[in-house]
Amino acid sequence: WILAPDKFSTKYKNVFLTCTFSQCLTDPHQVYVVGGFEGRRYHDSAEFYEPDSNQWTMISRMHSPRGGVSLAQHGGYLFAIGGNDGNSRLRSIERYDNSLSR
Repeated sequence: WILAPDKFSTKYKNVFLTCTFSQCLTDPHQVYVVGGFEGRRYHDSAEFYEPDSNQWTMISRMHSPRGGVSLAQHGGYLFAIGGNDGNSRLRSIERYDNSLSR
C-alpha cells in the first residue's frame, strides 16, 4: 500500500450501509461487501458494486449477522467464513451462489 490521497476519487456511489469490520472481495467486474458492525449491531447484509456502471446492488442476506468476517470466492461461489455475531465467534461458513442470487 502507498498513501496517495490525491489519487482517490469521490465520483463513486457510496455503499448502502456504512459500517466497520465488513469484508470485501473483488473479481474483474464486481466488489462484494458483506456483514459488518456499525456501533450498535452486527449486520447480515450483502451487496456488490459494479465500477463500470457505478452502481451498488443489494443481494440476499446472510443467515447470520457477521462482523470481522472473511470472504473467499471459489468455483462461482462466495464463502463468508467465521466472524462474530455480537454474542460469540462464529465457526460456520455461508455459501452464496451468484448464479441463483442466494
